[in-house]
Amino acid sequence: MGSGTYCVSDFPQDLTINWKHTGGGTTFYDCGASTNQVYVTWTNTLNAIHTLLDVGCRGAKGVTGTVGINDDQVLNGVWGRIQAKSNRRASDYVLLTYYGFYDVNSNGVWDAGTDINRNDPSLCTVTAASELIRTGNGQCHSWADFIHQVLRGQGLEAINGNNNRAVAAEIKVGIAFGVKNWATSRMSPRNIISFDAGVDGSSAVTPNPANNEAADAPGVAGQGNSPNPPSEFGNHWIDKLNGKYYDPSYGIGPFTDLKAYEDAAFSGSIETGGSGYRLKDLPANDGDPSNHADEINNYTETSF
Repeated sequence: MGSGTYCVSDFPQDLTINWKHTGGGTTFYDCGASTNQVYVTWTNTLNAIHTLLDVGCRGAKGVTGTVGINDDQVLNGVWGRIQAKSNRRASDYVLLTYYGFYDVNSNGVWDAGTDINRNDPSLCTVTAASELIRTGNGQCHSWADFIHQVLRGQGLEAINGNNNRAVAAEIKVGIAFGVKNWATSRMSPRNIISFDAGVDGSSAVTPNPANNEAADAPGVAGQGNSPNPPSEFGNHWIDKLNGKYYDPSYGIGPFTDLKAYEDAAFSGSIETGGSGYRLKDLPANDGDPSNHADEINNYTETSF
């Protein structure tokens, strides 16, 4: 592994080792060769497993500079890999998804009738990076942990001196937030007529233009290019890295303002109303990142 103050991250390289032995004497005899995969990391890796090294080194390929000063360049490279939403388990190339599907034909997209649907929350239960890698499909906390562990694989528990943090988002008022996208008609708040457009959006319901209605629509893709993750949650996990906010589950960010993050991620808040549920528009942005009154969630930073 690379270490020091001037380092380069690179793709894995195959290193061939020619072995010799003496048999207890003084003459060396050939006893074969082995080929081993070697990764060059930013600094001394912190207990990373194969997939974490693979994602980090592929993302940060070619980064040079000084540890503690140019760590953000490693973060940028890793984040590019996360934004691509096509990371795979290193050992067998299984696609890693967020409320996604098992990619039977390994083409990186959902194929109805071929792939195995694991979009249902009851089928997506893991919350740690190690379990995400083992099962191939994880919740938001597993993806927040995943990017942190990828960075740890590069020796980074902090970026340019700023500690990596997990950030819990929890709805303030109402029961949940509506994750993009939703189809809507007329004015807020709108009666929700469908929470589920199907894993690929093929079961979408169209709101009546004469009524105040909302329905789940094909969404912002999750990790693994999962085409329509669940439409609403009461809580969520993101990351704060080098002072900015990242949502690795959907590959959106970075943001310096949590309100800007909400505007990019959510369609509104969900509350009870009448005999059902209603989708209420997000508050207007007041332009002041220090004022959190225009946010629908409370945010709590924690250590990993």
